[in-house]
Order: sequence, then structure tokens, then C-alpha cells
Amino acid sequence: AVVRTLRTMLVYERETDQALVLAAGVPRAWLDDPAAVVVDGLPTYHGPLGYRLERSDARTVRLAVAAGLVVPPGGLVLAPPVRASARVRVDGRTVPSRGDGSVLVRRLPVVVIWEERP
Repeated sequence: AVVRTLRTMLVYERETDQALVLAAGVPRAWLDDPAAVVVDGLPTYHGPLGYRLERSDARTVRLAVAAGLVVPPGGLVLAPPVRASARVRVDGRTVPSRGDGSVLVRRLPVVVIWEERP
């Protein structure tokens, strides 16, 4: 049960829209640790998952998702513990986030940066 809980914090398959949700259960405190949250080769129904989630500075969170995973029909929902009002950039381009601060992507590899406003 502990392993399943930890896995769900890092990634879970959402059946309602066939999306893969990443980092939705990662505690905000983990981002304060200088070591990044690293997932490497975690098995999913869509292939092995790899990502690195880290805080670049006091207001910036970076999530880099590696290639190697087949993007599911519902895409990838990237949902780290950031404020909903954060500005989001996907591969350098500013994009709108969802109401909870998450962002939907449909290609890999990808780098997403959240800049939280004071």
C-alpha cells in the first residue's frame, strides 16, 4: 500500500479522460529540498516515465519530462505543487494554465516552468 501511495503521488492514470497526471501528489515541502524529485523509468501503461521536478529559485518551479513515454489520448497533465496564479511557460512559450495551475501537454520531451507571483 505504501508503494502504491508513493507512485500515485508521482503519477497516476486518470480514466475519465485517459490522461496521465504527473506530480499532483508531490508535497510542496519536497521542492524546498535542494535535491530534485527525480522519476526514472517508472513503469506506466504508456511506457517508462522519467521526469525531474525542482525549484530553481524561491518562486520558480521546473518540470522536465523525458521522451520515451507514449503520450496517452488525454495527454499529460502536469500538476506540481504550485500556486494556481503562477505564470506558465512550456518549452519557453507562455501558455495558459488550468484553474489549479496545472498544464496539459501532448508531446515529449517537454520542459515546463511555473513562475509564482508574490
